[in-house]
Amino acid sequence: MKNIRMFFVCLLVVLMSVAVFSAEKVIKVVTDQKTNLEVPYVMSFSELLDLVGEDFDANWYSIRVKDSNGKDLPYQLVDVDKNGKISSKDLLQFTFKKEAKLVVSDDWDLDLLQFAPSLKVEEKDGEYIVSSDKFTVKVNSYGLASFVKFNNAEGNLYNELGTARVAGWSGSTYYVDGYLGKHVETTSSGLKVKELNVFQPGPVAVTVEALLYYEELPGFNQKITTHIFKTGDVIVENEFSFTNYVDIMKLQVMATSPLTSLDDKAVHIMPMFRRMLWAEQLGISPYDYWKERNAVKMVDNNPFIVFPAIDPMKPLWWGSALDPL
Repeated sequence: MKNIRMFFVCLLVVLMSVAVFSAEKVIKVVTDQKTNLEVPYVMSFSELLDLVGEDFDANWYSIRVKDSNGKDLPYQLVDVDKNGKISSKDLLQFTFKKEAKLVVSDDWDLDLLQFAPSLKVEEKDGEYIVSSDKFTVKVNSYGLASFVKFNNAEGNLYNELGTARVAGWSGSTYYVDGYLGKHVETTSSGLKVKELNVFQPGPVAVTVEALLYYEELPGFNQKITTHIFKTGDVIVENEFSFTNYVDIMKLQVMATSPLTSLDDKAVHIMPMFRRMLWAEQLGISPYDYWKERNAVKMVDNNPFIVFPAIDPMKPLWWGSALDPL
């Protein structure tokens, strides 16, 4: 009887030891869900480390993404720095409905879960074709993504997602001697490609990263990162950096030809400008300027500028905005 008691005591000690030395950190991710559609999500491991805390001995390979019922959701990691291991610049991607939980353990026996890829990538004529049974996206040599198919619709559906338009004065030394230099203007397709990375497709998304620079404005650099999700959602992140003094008068991010090949009634929709040169010259507000042209649409009590995409209003609106935010 004494030996049996000793066995149970030892077993209890072992179980308590496991409970003490195996811990988890749980991070909740919530969206204000308006539909029952999956929501795409991207997080860097640097951001995840900030949430988990440096004092927790995390095994990053133990990471799990779970829904509100505790079921494992597909996720994938993007090895951004290509060092073959999880590091701060790498990305975690997943999709979820309403709520998800990120679970990280300090149990070093756990490893990443494996899921089948949901997208295909094919290189053809200098472009990359990202496809699923629902859509097809072309990515050109500048890292710009364009939808050419979505469900039953085919054509130039939405082009050059996240392309930048930049204008400035080449060789400006204005703050030294007042010399502006030559005016130059282009879009991302007019820049030079320093590096293009199309990462392996996974169960959630395909990520494309392009590093571009502008020869006419030495020191101007663009990094465009595009995440094409299995849901058909695309997240584009633009980062502009300067390694030299650059005199810029225009820098905007946009896309081109939205649905115009399918519907000649497609429209441009833009936030109402806070300031606009033409309106100030007339002594009226930007709202009144566009209201007079029957180009204001109210959405949730907020005014938006709306006009035909293939028949722009006169005078042309581009160049007129001093501050569109």
